[in-house]
Amino acid sequence: MHRLIKTALFAVIAAAAAVIFTAPAGRAYADEMTPIMGEAVLTESQMLKYLDSVYPDAPDVVKTLPAMYLEEGALEGVRGDIAFAQACLETGNFIFPSSTAVKLEQWNFAGLGVTENGMTGNSFASPREGVRAQIQHLKAYATDEPLASECVDQRFSLVKRGSARYVEWLGIQENPEGLGWASGEDYGPHVLAWYDRIAAFESDKEEPEAEQEGPAAEEEKTDDNTEAEKEDMTEVLRSFFIPRPR
Repeated sequence: MHRLIKTALFAVIAAAAAVIFTAPAGRAYADEMTPIMGEAVLTESQMLKYLDSVYPDAPDVVKTLPAMYLEEGALEGVRGDIAFAQACLETGNFIFPSSTAVKLEQWNFAGLGVTENGMTGNSFASPREGVRAQIQHLKAYATDEPLASECVDQRFSLVKRGSARYVEWLGIQENPEGLGWASGEDYGPHVLAWYDRIAAFESDKEEPEAEQEGPAAEEEKTDDNTEAEKEDMTEVLRSFFIPRPR
């Protein structure tokens, strides 16, 4: 009897192990990953405080972007705070340094259409349209659900729908299917690192403080743009502005 029980137990363990170790990378730990779809956790005030710390002389139009990201994200069911963090990474906190492939007047906040070195990428008619295109492109990667608004993302149809449900899978090197937004190593974790920087600022929203979802928040900073961090930001940007299948 004991031998039969041991045999059955070993069979169950072996079957469970087979499921875990044959699953695509990351899929066994999905609960610990960061979905692209969902409600935003960060607030407009946190984003504005972050912008003020890294780009105090930002043009007025840049200061209108946090609200747009939250609005457009809510419209499509995409986390607008994650999209905003991605835009901060892609544009060097909307400063658009020389290492970026696009400029502010293109209203392209995520390098859409930059598939080869030297390309300037897509341009959009307004800041809101640029934000909407980025949100729609994230939705294309995150789910096969239809868009809630007219498609303005010129590359929406080129994405394999649902191929990157998590932020961590946006980088081609980390994606189980070898697909994704960018080819630079650890692209998704870098987006989340920017998210952490924004989450470090307190929200002005008056409500019981909830536990932050996603990356853990750090202590609030008053100056997040030291010379060392500027150099680090430049190196990160340079690593991502290489040919990629956006």
